[in-house]
Amino acid sequence: MTLPVLRTSSRARPPKREKRPASGVVLAAAVAAVLAGCSEDDLNPVGAGALPPLGDPIQEVVLEPVVAESFLTGTADRAFGGVVTAATELPDASGFESRILLRFALALADSGIAITVDSAKVRLTYPGLEPDSVLFRLHRVTAEWLEEEVSWEERSFGVPWSTPGGDFDPQSVVQGTLAGDSAAFAIPDSLAQSWIDTPESNEGLILLLDTPRSWAQVTASSTTTLPNELGPRLDLFVTRGDTASTSQVLATADAQITTYRGEILPGLVVGNEPFFRSVLRFDLSAIPADASINLAELTLTPRQVVSPVDSLNLEARRVVSPLQGPATVFSSGDNVFDFVGLEPVLADSAVVLSAANLATLVRVWQSDSTLNQGLGLQALRRFGNLGFAVFAGADAAPADRPRLRIIFTPALEPDLGATRR
Repeated sequence: MTLPVLRTSSRARPPKREKRPASGVVLAAAVAAVLAGCSEDDLNPVGAGALPPLGDPIQEVVLEPVVAESFLTGTADRAFGGVVTAATELPDASGFESRILLRFALALADSGIAITVDSAKVRLTYPGLEPDSVLFRLHRVTAEWLEEEVSWEERSFGVPWSTPGGDFDPQSVVQGTLAGDSAAFAIPDSLAQSWIDTPESNEGLILLLDTPRSWAQVTASSTTTLPNELGPRLDLFVTRGDTASTSQVLATADAQITTYRGEILPGLVVGNEPFFRSVLRFDLSAIPADASINLAELTLTPRQVVSPVDSLNLEARRVVSPLQGPATVFSSGDNVFDFVGLEPVLADSAVVLSAANLATLVRVWQSDSTLNQGLGLQALRRFGNLGFAVFAGADAAPADRPRLRIIFTPALEPDLGATRR
């Protein structure tokens, strides 16, 4: 565990002082002046600059994390009415491969009435396709899988596929081309018939791409939100007894499973697929409990950014459980105590998060250290995204390590109006 590096600075008051606001009240103009005076060339070796001589003594502390850990979370990238992505040999990240799983629950059987499938088609809508024409194939899945737990390695938590990437019949049921923005293609009548006659055999289909350096984002449907009418759909043309009818069945489960065979550099990792999260925790004991927090600023240095389909955005959230690896719980709310901030990640520039919510969270930690479980970092969950970012960790060069810069004003002595030291 790395101990915190604390650096403090204070400014003496000038001989003549302007009347200042009451303790704990910080004017926006004062904060702006603090920020304007900061420079990477000033005294602090990790870049927290010297401060201008404001009317009140202010202090600055730069902390390195006492906890800095990353973990791969075994949770599928569930669609929730968004998109799922298939990809292979992507031009900006050749190690990626992603496949799409689909399942349609069929409840067509009526007691005593025979149902015969005359024809069956699967319809897909895809808002994203690269290049304009992509070869694909569909295979029948041969093992049970759970939408909210499936991954490249496992079909449910703790239950591996026989072969990573999914268990499926090597003989495809459909081969074709994706083009335009949607497609409908016939699957064997016998396959749909078997799903009706023996529902337990219905483990759905898996979509693979065969065009090198390609990807397809398919509109998804989900059982956990309102049905998405543009999601994968099975159109069945059947005969019930002597009556012909048509049934349209939206996918009741869909998910993407992804692997990345390239190198992931060491450091703090966040990503959609692979789904990495990280936790930072800082020791705030150097800040007086009654000090007023003016500014909190987190700086991270990217070492590797791989985001081949869409841009990657870093999301910071309050950690609400003790650190327990992949089971660590991040807050899910959107209030100032849960959602800390959002910043885009670019390969050639530091990520600096100085949202007001971060200062608010530092105040909470300052008031009660038992609430300081840390700051959770993850990629914004834009479903269907691939990619990850690696930031320099606690073992990096000092100028590249994660650092939390805090500017605060010590409290006044109530009787004399003097600042406590």
